[in-house]
Amino acid sequence: MVFLPSGLASILAQVLRAGLVVLAMDHMVRPALELAAGGNVVGLDTAAALANSLAARPSA
Repeated sequence: MVFLPSGLASILAQVLRAGLVVLAMDHMVRPALELAAGGNVVGLDTAAALANSLAARPSA
């Protein structure tokens, strides 16, 4: 078992909680937006994949 200082454990708990909220929002809100917009909403995963592919391109 790993023991963390109380301040670090608190920060880690807040980060995990925020990450879970973002995941929940992405899974609940995105389908509703896609339904309202006719399925044309770019999700967080798609935006991240696009940003990664653009960053991997060699500059001319």
